[in-house]
Amino acid sequence: MIAIYETESRMLTWTTAGHPYPLLLAANGQSQYLEETHGPPLGVLTCGSYRSNQRVLEPGDTLVVFTDGLVERRGESIDNGLDLLRSAASSALKHETAFTLRVYGMLAPTRVHVDDIAILAVTIID
Repeated sequence: MIAIYETESRMLTWTTAGHPYPLLLAANGQSQYLEETHGPPLGVLTCGSYRSNQRVLEPGDTLVVFTDGLVERRGESIDNGLDLLRSAASSALKHETAFTLRVYGMLAPTRVHVDDIAILAVTIID
C-alpha cells in the first residue's frame, strides 16, 4: 500500500499493490476495510497501473495498515483473519497505549510464524 495524507484538508489518497486493504476505525465506532482500490503485486506486470482513491479522515479516526501475515492462517479463509483483526483492533482502540502490540498479541500470540508480520496504525488528531 502507498498512501499520502494531506494534513490541512485531512485527505487520504491511497492504493494497494497486492497487500490487504487497510482497516479504518472511525471515531464514531464504525469500522471498514477500504476496499475501493487494489492492484497486482509490484513487479508482477511490466506495465501495471494502479487506481487510487480518496477520503477525508476525521479527528479520532485510526487507519491500520498491515501485511497478510497478520491475518492469513493455513487452512482458514482470510475472511476469518480479517474479522479477527477488525474485532481485535476495535477492542485495542479502547486503550490509549500500545495499540499495535495489543492487536499483534491477539492475532499472533505465538513466536513461530510462517510469514512476515507488520502492522502500522495512525490516529488522526486535531
